[in-house]
This record gives sequence, structure tokens and C-alpha cells, in this order.
Amino acid sequence: MKKITLFLFLSLHFFANSFVVAETNWGWLTMFPQRRLVPAFPANPTAHQFSAGQILKNRNVIGSMGAILPVANLQWDWFSAQLSVGSSVYAYLNPPEDVNLVTADFYVDFVLIDFPLTEKLTLRVAPGHTSHHLSDDAYVASGLQKATEYVRDYWEIFAIYRSEELKGFVYGGAYYNYIYQIGREIHKPWLFEIGGEFLRTRIVENVVAYGGIDIKIRDDSHFATTQNYQLGVRFLNGSGYSLRLALNFRTGVDERGQFVTQHDRFTMLAIYIDI
Repeated sequence: MKKITLFLFLSLHFFANSFVVAETNWGWLTMFPQRRLVPAFPANPTAHQFSAGQILKNRNVIGSMGAILPVANLQWDWFSAQLSVGSSVYAYLNPPEDVNLVTADFYVDFVLIDFPLTEKLTLRVAPGHTSHHLSDDAYVASGLQKATEYVRDYWEIFAIYRSEELKGFVYGGAYYNYIYQIGREIHKPWLFEIGGEFLRTRIVENVVAYGGIDIKIRDDSHFATTQNYQLGVRFLNGSGYSLRLALNFRTGVDERGQFVTQHDRFTMLAIYIDI
């Protein structure tokens, strides 16, 4: 199972980040569209993105490599949809200690299907998978005899609404975990998520300030939350990519499956690349 998961992740990650292709239009089908229908969720701590952040209280580092690649736009009469693939790996490192890599967490959205319902409202449906692993160095240093096997296979459904009044967008949705293991099978299938990006304010040309919120409500933790609040600056360019510098305040249940029973609170300064 782990080998299959790793293969799928690497395949999608390579596909999402290695190919540079031109948009091709065939009437009702547009391959590799340049514009994403749904923007990145900036404050989501597990979004598909490139990032590197340092936790201020202990100098530990959280980094990620990932992206969402739009594969096709479909347009037939009244029906339209955008199909994308997404993958990422998140790593937690503690450079001040002997153990450098603590955990590696893999996320794959096999196909993200975005349906524009109106000019402002979009519906997203997707099947996905995540597995979280303790690194070999951390495994030895911790003295554990057996690491926790953390696996989730899920379906997600989200609504995304663009708001001129909020100068951004809001989103809300749920994950239904039809396979969920934390060392054993867990029958706590629901994970709810709400958030958004607000108050986009132009500072100078191609530089925009913003605020972001992401809150996850977790069935597996008696509906305790993981919360991330973000203040950032986005640097834009003509390619459609953007660079962000942001301050995050995170509190609640640990996102890492190896430490899902723990709670943490910290401030992190991070840099992001949105592709």
C-alpha cells in the first residue's frame, strides 16, 4: 500500500510540476488551460503549494513541494467544468537538533472537478488520499518500536464564493473519509473546513496585502479544531504565478497524522509560491 501511494504521489507530483505546455483549444475541450477556476486557499496549512516557514518559538521548519495543475476545461451548452490534478508533500524539520527530518506527509487529489454555478459561486468535488509518516531519523531518536500508520482516503466537496464586499473569497466544505486508519480503522469519517481570503489591498503596483483564515473541525478529535490565521503580502507577475510572504498564527489539533492526538500553538513566518 505504501509503495503504491508513493508511486501515485511521485507520478502526479512530476506531472504537475515538470511539464510546461501551451493551452490548446478544441472547441468544447481546452487542454491545459492557463487560468485556474478556483484560487489557492492561502491559509490552509495543507494546500498544494511550494512553501517554507520557520516556527518562531523553536526555529523548526515546515516546508512543502506541490501544485495544482489544470488539465482540461469542458464546455458543452450550459455545462462547464475544469479538471485538475494536485499533489504535495509536507515535511517538518528541526534543524537545531540532531534529528533533521521529523515527518513527511503526502497529499494527492486524483482529480479536482470544479463546476462554475454562477460567476461568483463554484462547486468542487474530488477524491483524494493522504498518508503521514515518521522519518527514519525521528523513528530511531524517539525510541518507538512501531510508528503509527496514518492513512485517509476521502471524497471532498466544497463551495467557493467570490465576494466583492469582502475583497476576496470564502469557502466551506467537508471531507468524508471512507478509509481512515490511525494505527487501526477509525470510524470518525468527517472533517469540515471553512475559510477564505479577505481585504485584498493594493500597496503598490503588483503588490497586494491580504488576510486569510482556515479552520478545520475534526470528527476524529471530538470536533476540536485546527485553526490558522494569516496576514500576508502577495507579489504578482504576468505569468499568473505569485509569491507570498506571510505571518501565520496556528492553534489547535496538530495537522500531522503522527501527532494527531497533540495540540500546538505557534507563530510562523513563511514564504509561498502559488502556481
